[in-house]
Amino acid sequence: MINEKLTKDAFQSQLRALLPGAKSGAEDIWADFARECVEMKQYVDFMEEPDETARSRWYDTLLAGFVLLKRDFGEDTATKICNLSLDNQCLYPYEMQRAGQDLYDGGNVNTIFRLMEEGRLESSPPSFPKLRDIAPQMLPEPAPEMPFQL
Repeated sequence: MINEKLTKDAFQSQLRALLPGAKSGAEDIWADFARECVEMKQYVDFMEEPDETARSRWYDTLLAGFVLLKRDFGEDTATKICNLSLDNQCLYPYEMQRAGQDLYDGGNVNTIFRLMEEGRLESSPPSFPKLRDIAPQMLPEPAPEMPFQL
């Protein structure tokens, strides 16, 4: 369970900073994807929780997925996957690595779409990376505690 809440604005800002070459508007669609997942009762690690917390956890796992893509396959590949959102094709975090590998190996957007349609992007079992595990420096600062006053 994370104590830090990743807000929509923080998610979008960090995604832009991580992938500065991503097309304008891609980060908005990824944020909408997180919201839609929660609205459809899809939860990170399949654990139901309040909507605000669930959205924060989606932002966290999506951002962690992009950090892993950039680390493992380079910024260009991660940017291409980020830009898929502009074609209404957002990937779940457990699909990103396979898609990144395909692009890295010479595939293209069309091969990713085909793999998606065939259900061959998913890792088994589905995994949801966490910023605290792979990039703790990207977590928001905890809110300062208010001093106790009498």
